[in-house]
Amino acid sequence: MAQGISVTDVPHTGIDNDILGTRSYAETLAEFIRSCDTPITIGIQGEWGSGKTSLLQMIEAYLEQNEFRGSYNRVTQGKDAYCVIKINTWEHSILRSPEESLISILTEISENILAKDGQWEVAQKTKKFLGKLARGAVSIGANAALGGGGGALAADLMDAGESNTIKELRDTLDKVVKEVVGRAENPVERFVVFIDDLDRLEPVNAVKALELLKNIFSVGHCVYVLAIDYQVVVKGLKGKFGEITEANEWEFRAFFDKIIQVPFMMPIARYRLDDYMQGLLQQIGYYDKKTIGTHVSWLTRLIRLTVGYNPRSLKRMVNSLSLINIHAKNDSSVSGMDKLDLDIIKGVSLSLVCIQITYPRLFELLMRSPNFTDWDSDFAAKISSVDGDEKGALEKALAHAVEHYGEDFDEDWEKALFLLTWNMRIQRHRVIEMSKALSIIKDDIITDRHAEQLAEYMSVSLARSAVTSVVSFENALQTDDEDREKAGATKRLSMEFWNGLRGFFDGTQTCFANSIRPATSVVSLSRKSPGDESISYYVSQRLSSFIGITAYSVDPTEGYALLQFLKKNSNEIEAAIGAKVRFKIDPSNTSQEMRVVCPADTLKERGNVLNLSAGDRSAYGKSIIEVFPKLEEVVERKLGEYRTKSAEELAAEIDPGVPRPEAAEDNRPVAGTAEA
Repeated sequence: MAQGISVTDVPHTGIDNDILGTRSYAETLAEFIRSCDTPITIGIQGEWGSGKTSLLQMIEAYLEQNEFRGSYNRVTQGKDAYCVIKINTWEHSILRSPEESLISILTEISENILAKDGQWEVAQKTKKFLGKLARGAVSIGANAALGGGGGALAADLMDAGESNTIKELRDTLDKVVKEVVGRAENPVERFVVFIDDLDRLEPVNAVKALELLKNIFSVGHCVYVLAIDYQVVVKGLKGKFGEITEANEWEFRAFFDKIIQVPFMMPIARYRLDDYMQGLLQQIGYYDKKTIGTHVSWLTRLIRLTVGYNPRSLKRMVNSLSLINIHAKNDSSVSGMDKLDLDIIKGVSLSLVCIQITYPRLFELLMRSPNFTDWDSDFAAKISSVDGDEKGALEKALAHAVEHYGEDFDEDWEKALFLLTWNMRIQRHRVIEMSKALSIIKDDIITDRHAEQLAEYMSVSLARSAVTSVVSFENALQTDDEDREKAGATKRLSMEFWNGLRGFFDGTQTCFANSIRPATSVVSLSRKSPGDESISYYVSQRLSSFIGITAYSVDPTEGYALLQFLKKNSNEIEAAIGAKVRFKIDPSNTSQEMRVVCPADTLKERGNVLNLSAGDRSAYGKSIIEVFPKLEEVVERKLGEYRTKSAEELAAEIDPGVPRPEAAEDNRPVAGTAEA
């Protein structure tokens, strides 16, 4: 593959240029077309840009390359035996009304068939029918343009009555085709009509085209191959059947099945995605063959989580990267490049372009706050929030995500991402893929080795990739040097804080043993309870909740009952840990919480987050080191007691069904915190 600066978005031609691995499917379809009974209509289904046109080109090549033994026992070349008629519906629709474009399509099909007949009288008769249809189409368009209803006239024109022009045209074409195929001196055995680019039309117009064309699909010795996405048909039929539901889905399918006798779905899941993607990246010089081999693992996962298998989306991604590369060479305004690894920048930039294409709102959030590992519930609340019934649904959904996809939502930034996608309605059904994609940037591209520079890598890479964004984010990129320096200093202090705790936790038997990564830079860390996966312990830099536990349960009453039990035993817990505790519990929420009160009298505050100076770090770290093992020991013991109690015993101690006040937080006064 020759190196260049871009890749073109044109269909691939020929059999040898099989870069997606669809040759066997093209050969199979070609064999079916050669052998099937006629008339028949084949539907090549697939989303826009999935390679339908390239497959049609390959089918045509297979049809033309072989010899064919047909009528009169004659042997002819495939290109003579199969008269391939290629119709591009998009070209026929340019500067024409929908009705006019349909007549133009019919005209081209008819002219190609008549060219194989050569009878002047038949040609004149056919032109007469086409002229009548064209005049009717113009009348319909003019009537509609003047505000009249063209629907009745269109229905009359396309009615299957005895004197209908379309029926007459179809009968004439049927007769011509039979005469052409039956003539001894004519090698044509069948006509193969490729109708492409229907999904580029407005869905309503695409359905109109299908409704008209189905009237001529019954012409014998003809095989019609339509490149069409079923979803386009669904959209085009909404005006007729309404929004698709389980109750009316059969109506949409019945319309499709009346036209398509042989459905074929583009095998995008079988595409040679790795080879194709690597070839494109090497073609533009983004990676060489040796370098790309070291990135294949995360690169393949990233593509599948973002742009997916669509060849057109991959080409867009690659061309965007090429533009970014060129701009980066000519632009010296992005500061900090000399201190960073260029290979990591290229990896992060590639990831961001994939996110930009697939999840544009997520890209917008990254532009607003590049260091996504600092995202938390406070950040999510500043962007968007919900309340009322929606809040309950959100908490239930988050609890379900934590329970079933724990590794994707076990950090604060991942939970914040979930909240943001829910609150802002940002492709909620893709939140797991978004979380995994960001984790690839953090864990596979930047890695722990460079974790302390994550903010710098993200800022530089966002500045580079913003040139291909369809939305302007200039304000998000404008951060003065002082703010940037403060953010970097806070990040370094945060990392020093967590690294200072690593040795302690690794030497204990707590749930955080051997689990804090080097250079961890998040605001808080959480780990599941060894004895109960619905319970998570956390340690945090936030003064309001520097240590605590959370209980997630799909059934709100379950976690509520457990935390009520712990609250009932709060005196015992406080005595064991030497600190006060507060509870945030509500029977309607899926998440319940017990917080240990921070010894704030010995620390200085920066908003709600600790000012991590050396002195504060020492006192804060000492508090966690001394409190947390005791907290885990007493909570695990109380969890054991809770699980052994019968329902009757629990009912005697607590009542999970008792409604709580609207302010669910237990804000009882704290009369001084005991020395930890």
